[in-house]
Amino acid sequence: FDAVYSGYMGSPRQLDILKDFMIKSKEDGALIVVDPVMGDDGNAYPFFTPGLLNGMKELTLEADVITPNLTEACLLADIPEDALLHCRTNTDLLKLAEDVALRLQKKASHPQDVVITGVKCRDEKHPVIYNIAATANGIYRHESPFFDRSFSGTGDLFASVLCGCRTKGICTEDAILLAGKFLSHSIGDTMKENTPGRDGVNFEKFLIDLIADSNV
Repeated sequence: FDAVYSGYMGSPRQLDILKDFMIKSKEDGALIVVDPVMGDDGNAYPFFTPGLLNGMKELTLEADVITPNLTEACLLADIPEDALLHCRTNTDLLKLAEDVALRLQKKASHPQDVVITGVKCRDEKHPVIYNIAATANGIYRHESPFFDRSFSGTGDLFASVLCGCRTKGICTEDAILLAGKFLSHSIGDTMKENTPGRDGVNFEKFLIDLIADSNV
């Protein structure tokens, strides 16, 4: 495989199986991308257990790129997920995201890019959402328009575009830029049609933008 990309994992046993597979694939030269699905908005999901967290910590250490949201990043870094509730300003929130990204990056035993997705800054005149990355080049912030609607699958789309770009040799910073634009266009188009959040976003018509920008 050129790349192995994981998302939701249902049990510690499943994580153990995947970890063995990823280690073997990495030895064969595959890019490893892990989206550690465990919670959001300061709360762990109902299926979350300490065993799942321990397994996810081990799995993320094997990855070349990880894409947690800020809640998941705090869990991986042993910071209480309610730390988000103590952030009084957007500056506090962004500083927490950057500090956690750097902490996770240092934990890995090899060069790793940590991309913290969907950091929501709501209390500005023009609300925005940030993707924060710690890479070999330092801290990188990408800003996108904030849509006050939640749609299923947007995190999956972001990580999938990031994985595809990295597999093609595009750097993480440029991949985040492309994924952010792709999602903004997709969400904006979906908002016009008043689509229910559980139905996801209208991304299909914007796939051509990925092909053009990726030089296929």
